Amino acid sequence: MIIKLVKKVLKDQRNSLIFWSLGNVFVATYVTQLFPTVQKSAASLKQYIESMPESFRSSFLGNADFTTPEGYLTAEMFSFMIPLLFLIFAVTFASSAIAAEEEKGTLEVLLSNPVNRSKAVIGKFLVLFIDLIFLAAVLLVATGVGISLVNMDIDFYFIVDMVISLVLLTLYFGSLALSLGCMFGSRAISASLTGVVGVGTYLINAFAPSVESLQKFQKFSPFYDYIGINPLINGLNIKNAFDLVLFSAIFLIAGLIVFQRRDLKI
Repeated sequence: MIIKLVKKVLKDQRNSLIFWSLGNVFVATYVTQLFPTVQKSAASLKQYIESMPESFRSSFLGNADFTTPEGYLTAEMFSFMIPLLFLIFAVTFASSAIAAEEEKGTLEVLLSNPVNRSKAVIGKFLVLFIDLIFLAAVLLVATGVGISLVNMDIDFYFIVDMVISLVLLTLYFGSLALSLGCMFGSRAISASLTGVVGVGTYLINAFAPSVESLQKFQKFSPFYDYIGINPLINGLNIKNAFDLVLFSAIFLIAGLIVFQRRDLKI
Protein backbone atom coordinates (compact mmCIF):
# COMPACT_ATOMS: atom_id res chain seq x y z
CA MET A 1 0.00 0.00 0.00
CA ILE A 2 2.97 2.32 0.54
CA ILE A 3 3.85 1.93 -3.14
CA LYS A 4 0.34 2.98 -4.17
CA LEU A 5 0.53 6.01 -1.88
CA VAL A 6 3.93 7.00 -3.28
CA LYS A 7 2.70 6.64 -6.87
CA LYS A 8 -0.39 8.74 -6.18
CA VAL A 9 1.53 11.59 -4.52
CA LEU A 10 4.17 11.58 -7.27
CA LYS A 11 1.42 11.75 -9.89
CA ASP A 12 -0.16 14.71 -8.12
CA GLN A 13 3.23 16.44 -8.03
CA ARG A 14 4.03 16.31 -11.74
CA ASN A 15 3.38 19.97 -12.49
CA SER A 16 5.19 21.11 -9.36
CA LEU A 17 8.27 19.05 -10.19
CA ILE A 18 8.39 20.47 -13.70
CA PHE A 19 8.33 24.00 -12.26
CA TRP A 20 11.15 23.33 -9.77
CA SER A 21 13.18 21.48 -12.40
CA LEU A 22 12.98 24.48 -14.72
CA GLY A 23 14.20 26.67 -11.87
CA ASN A 24 17.26 24.46 -11.40
CA VAL A 25 17.95 24.40 -15.13
CA PHE A 26 17.71 28.18 -15.31
CA VAL A 27 20.13 28.78 -12.44
CA ALA A 28 22.63 26.18 -13.66
CA THR A 29 22.53 27.49 -17.22
CA TYR A 30 22.76 31.16 -16.26
CA VAL A 31 25.65 30.65 -13.84
CA THR A 32 27.74 28.41 -16.08
CA GLN A 33 27.28 30.58 -19.19
CA LEU A 34 28.39 33.65 -17.25
CA PHE A 35 31.73 32.10 -16.32
CA PRO A 36 33.69 33.18 -19.46
CA THR A 37 32.77 36.79 -18.71
CA VAL A 38 34.02 36.37 -15.15
CA GLN A 39 37.28 34.88 -16.42
CA LYS A 40 37.88 37.81 -18.76
CA SER A 41 37.72 40.23 -15.85
CA ALA A 42 39.47 37.88 -13.40
CA ALA A 43 42.21 40.31 -12.39
CA SER A 44 39.91 43.23 -11.60
CA LEU A 45 37.39 40.92 -9.93
CA LYS A 46 40.06 39.40 -7.72
CA GLN A 47 41.25 42.86 -6.75
CA TYR A 48 37.68 43.87 -5.92
CA ILE A 49 37.14 40.79 -3.75
CA GLU A 50 40.41 41.40 -1.90
CA SER A 51 39.25 44.94 -1.16
CA MET A 52 36.23 43.62 0.72
CA PRO A 53 36.38 43.39 4.52
CA GLU A 54 38.05 40.15 5.54
CA SER A 55 35.11 39.23 7.77
CA PHE A 56 32.73 39.48 4.82
CA ARG A 57 35.00 37.44 2.54
CA SER A 58 35.48 34.66 5.06
CA SER A 59 31.79 34.54 5.91
CA PHE A 60 30.28 34.49 2.42
CA LEU A 61 33.06 33.64 -0.03
CA GLY A 62 35.20 31.36 2.12
CA ASN A 63 38.69 30.44 1.00
CA ALA A 64 37.75 29.49 -2.56
CA ASP A 65 39.17 31.53 -5.42
CA PHE A 66 36.15 33.10 -7.16
CA THR A 67 38.04 33.19 -10.48
CA THR A 68 38.50 29.38 -10.57
CA PRO A 69 35.68 27.06 -11.76
CA GLU A 70 35.41 25.45 -8.30
CA GLY A 71 35.34 28.74 -6.43
CA TYR A 72 32.95 30.32 -8.91
CA LEU A 73 30.41 27.46 -8.79
CA THR A 74 30.69 27.31 -5.01
CA ALA A 75 29.95 31.02 -4.61
CA GLU A 76 27.36 31.44 -7.36
CA MET A 77 25.47 28.13 -7.22
CA PHE A 78 26.11 25.89 -4.28
CA SER A 79 26.62 28.24 -1.35
CA PHE A 80 23.20 29.87 -1.52
CA MET A 81 21.01 29.89 -4.64
CA ILE A 82 20.69 26.17 -5.41
CA PRO A 83 20.39 25.12 -1.72
CA LEU A 84 17.70 27.78 -1.31
CA LEU A 85 15.66 26.33 -4.19
CA PHE A 86 16.03 22.77 -2.88
CA LEU A 87 15.22 23.74 0.71
CA ILE A 88 12.13 25.77 -0.19
CA PHE A 89 10.82 22.83 -2.20
CA ALA A 90 11.57 20.25 0.49
CA VAL A 91 10.29 22.23 3.47
CA THR A 92 7.12 23.28 1.62
CA PHE A 93 6.33 19.68 0.73
CA ALA A 94 7.45 18.04 3.97
CA SER A 95 5.74 20.49 6.31
CA SER A 96 2.48 19.87 4.45
CA ALA A 97 2.87 16.13 3.84
CA ILE A 98 1.04 15.04 7.00
CA ALA A 99 0.03 18.34 8.63
CA ALA A 100 -1.94 19.60 5.61
CA GLU A 101 -3.87 16.32 5.42
CA GLU A 102 -4.74 16.69 9.09
CA GLU A 103 -5.72 20.36 8.79
CA LYS A 104 -7.96 19.73 5.77
CA GLY A 105 -9.56 16.65 7.34
CA THR A 106 -8.33 14.30 4.61
CA LEU A 107 -5.95 12.38 6.88
CA GLU A 108 -8.88 10.28 8.10
CA VAL A 109 -9.55 9.20 4.52
CA LEU A 110 -5.90 8.30 4.03
CA LEU A 111 -5.73 6.28 7.23
CA SER A 112 -9.07 4.56 6.54
CA ASN A 113 -7.32 2.75 3.68
CA PRO A 114 -4.98 -0.11 4.59
CA VAL A 115 -2.33 2.47 5.51
CA ASN A 116 -1.44 2.89 9.17
CA ARG A 117 0.19 5.99 10.59
CA SER A 118 3.77 4.84 10.24
CA LYS A 119 3.28 3.74 6.63
CA ALA A 120 1.72 7.10 5.77
CA VAL A 121 4.75 8.96 7.15
CA ILE A 122 7.27 6.62 5.53
CA GLY A 123 5.40 6.89 2.23
CA LYS A 124 5.58 10.69 2.31
CA PHE A 125 9.27 10.54 3.19
CA LEU A 126 9.93 8.24 0.23
CA VAL A 127 8.17 10.73 -2.03
CA LEU A 128 10.45 13.48 -0.73
CA PHE A 129 13.51 11.33 -1.34
CA ILE A 130 12.44 10.44 -4.89
CA ASP A 131 11.66 14.09 -5.63
CA LEU A 132 15.13 15.15 -4.49
CA ILE A 133 16.84 12.45 -6.54
CA PHE A 134 14.90 13.63 -9.60
CA LEU A 135 15.74 17.30 -9.02
CA ALA A 136 19.38 16.39 -8.37
CA ALA A 137 19.54 14.47 -11.66
CA VAL A 138 18.08 17.44 -13.53
CA LEU A 139 20.60 19.76 -11.86
CA LEU A 140 23.51 17.46 -12.75
CA VAL A 141 22.47 17.24 -16.40
CA ALA A 142 21.96 21.01 -16.68
CA THR A 143 25.28 21.74 -14.97
CA GLY A 144 27.12 19.14 -17.04
CA VAL A 145 25.80 20.60 -20.28
CA GLY A 146 26.56 24.13 -19.09
CA ILE A 147 30.20 23.48 -18.16
CA SER A 148 30.82 21.59 -21.39
CA LEU A 149 29.48 24.48 -23.49
CA VAL A 150 31.95 26.93 -21.95
CA ASN A 151 34.80 24.40 -21.58
CA MET A 152 34.92 24.87 -17.83
CA ASP A 153 37.91 22.94 -16.46
CA ILE A 154 36.37 21.12 -13.50
CA ASP A 155 36.09 17.45 -12.55
CA PHE A 156 32.44 16.43 -13.05
CA TYR A 157 32.79 13.76 -10.36
CA PHE A 158 33.33 16.51 -7.80
CA ILE A 159 30.11 18.16 -9.00
CA VAL A 160 28.37 14.82 -8.38
CA ASP A 161 29.82 14.79 -4.85
CA MET A 162 28.58 18.36 -4.33
CA VAL A 163 25.06 17.44 -5.44
CA ILE A 164 25.02 14.34 -3.22
CA SER A 165 25.94 16.58 -0.29
CA LEU A 166 23.15 18.96 -1.35
CA VAL A 167 20.58 16.14 -1.37
CA LEU A 168 21.66 15.05 2.12
CA LEU A 169 21.40 18.62 3.43
CA THR A 170 17.91 18.91 1.96
CA LEU A 171 16.87 15.57 3.45
CA TYR A 172 18.04 16.86 6.85
CA PHE A 173 15.67 19.83 6.73
CA GLY A 174 12.93 17.91 4.91
CA SER A 175 12.97 15.23 7.61
CA LEU A 176 12.87 17.92 10.28
CA ALA A 177 9.87 19.62 8.66
CA LEU A 178 8.07 16.29 8.20
CA SER A 179 8.75 15.33 11.82
CA LEU A 180 7.47 18.66 13.16
CA GLY A 181 4.36 18.32 11.00
CA CYS A 182 3.75 14.90 12.52
CA MET A 183 4.27 16.27 16.03
CA PHE A 184 2.14 19.43 15.84
CA GLY A 185 -0.26 18.79 12.94
CA SER A 186 0.33 22.33 11.70
CA ARG A 187 1.96 23.43 8.46
CA ALA A 188 2.69 26.89 9.83
CA ILE A 189 4.45 25.63 12.97
CA SER A 190 6.43 23.04 11.04
CA ALA A 191 7.60 25.43 8.32
CA SER A 192 8.33 28.25 10.78
CA LEU A 193 10.40 26.16 13.19
CA THR A 194 12.30 24.53 10.34
CA GLY A 195 12.96 27.98 8.88
CA VAL A 196 14.30 29.25 12.20
CA VAL A 197 16.65 26.26 12.46
CA GLY A 198 17.71 26.73 8.84
CA VAL A 199 18.47 30.44 9.09
CA GLY A 200 20.15 30.06 12.48
CA THR A 201 22.45 27.22 11.45
CA TYR A 202 23.26 28.95 8.14
CA LEU A 203 24.32 32.13 9.92
CA ILE A 204 26.39 30.21 12.46
CA ASN A 205 28.28 28.48 9.65
CA ALA A 206 28.64 31.72 7.66
CA PHE A 207 29.90 33.93 10.47
CA ALA A 208 31.93 31.40 12.46
CA PRO A 209 35.16 32.04 10.49
CA SER A 210 35.11 35.70 11.54
CA VAL A 211 33.36 35.47 14.95
CA GLU A 212 35.46 33.54 17.43
CA SER A 213 32.57 32.83 19.81
CA LEU A 214 30.71 30.96 17.06
CA GLN A 215 33.59 28.75 15.96
CA LYS A 216 32.95 26.08 18.57
CA PHE A 217 29.38 25.71 17.28
CA GLN A 218 30.18 25.68 13.56
CA LYS A 219 30.65 21.93 13.25
CA PHE A 220 27.15 21.39 14.67
CA SER A 221 25.66 23.25 11.70
CA PRO A 222 24.28 21.05 8.90
CA PHE A 223 25.61 23.66 6.47
CA TYR A 224 29.13 22.89 7.69
CA ASP A 225 28.50 19.20 6.97
CA TYR A 226 27.22 20.22 3.56
CA ILE A 227 29.92 22.60 2.36
CA GLY A 228 32.42 23.21 5.17
CA ILE A 229 34.91 20.82 3.56
CA ASN A 230 34.06 21.88 0.02
CA PRO A 231 33.09 18.74 -2.00
CA LEU A 232 33.74 20.64 -5.25
CA ILE A 233 37.42 20.82 -4.28
CA ASN A 234 37.97 17.95 -1.83
CA GLY A 235 35.25 15.47 -2.76
CA LEU A 236 32.48 14.16 -0.52
CA ASN A 237 33.41 13.95 3.15
CA ILE A 238 32.03 10.63 4.41
CA LYS A 239 31.83 11.67 8.07
CA ASN A 240 29.91 14.86 7.26
CA ALA A 241 27.59 12.97 4.91
CA PHE A 242 26.98 10.37 7.63
CA ASP A 243 26.10 13.10 10.14
CA LEU A 244 23.42 14.47 7.79
CA VAL A 245 21.98 10.98 7.22
CA LEU A 246 22.03 10.22 10.94
CA PHE A 247 20.14 13.36 11.95
CA SER A 248 17.64 12.85 9.11
CA ALA A 249 16.93 9.38 10.50
CA ILE A 250 16.63 10.72 14.07
CA PHE A 251 14.14 13.39 12.99
CA LEU A 252 12.08 10.85 11.03
CA ILE A 253 11.99 8.34 13.90
CA ALA A 254 11.06 11.04 16.43
CA GLY A 255 8.21 12.18 14.21
CA LEU A 256 6.98 8.61 13.78
CA ILE A 257 6.98 7.96 17.54
CA VAL A 258 5.03 11.13 18.39
CA PHE A 259 2.63 10.71 15.46
CA GLN A 260 1.79 7.17 16.55
CA ARG A 261 0.90 8.29 20.08
CA ARG A 262 -0.81 11.67 19.81
CA ASP A 263 -4.51 12.38 19.26
CA LEU A 264 -5.15 13.51 15.71
CA LYS A 265 -7.39 16.44 14.77
CA ILE A 266 -9.72 14.39 12.57
